[in-house]
Amino acid sequence: SGLSGGGTTVRTRCCRNVQLQEGLRPRLLLGPSAAHELGVFAGEEVAEGAFVGEYTGEVLSLTEARSRGRTYDAADTVVLDAMYCGNRTKFINHSVASSNLEVKLLSVCGDIRVASFATSALRPGEELFFHYGYTESG
Repeated sequence: SGLSGGGTTVRTRCCRNVQLQEGLRPRLLLGPSAAHELGVFAGEEVAEGAFVGEYTGEVLSLTEARSRGRTYDAADTVVLDAMYCGNRTKFINHSVASSNLEVKLLSVCGDIRVASFATSALRPGEELFFHYGYTESG
């Protein structure tokens, strides 16, 4: 089964790795957010559990991340920084209470990739949020 929109069909029941490899995702819109300046919004209906997007960026060592003078929440060895390259998923905002995405690390052809999936059905125009893992409220 799948959802159709924007000239593409987004499969809701297939291997998550295949969805990443083929870039099968719903239309995402960038716009003003009440949460934090800019945000990402569903451009079409998205089924619960569907792949929403991949977070992409430049892979940095912790040493390089520190030399850039930024604070990162990271694994022990590398950081994925979307400041200079990436896609609109870098504008998905943080929320504990309103989180509607789940982020998973998936191995695709030997590479670890960061994918987000809808935790509930999303309506067109609905802002996307995920829990960044911070301990403070928000």
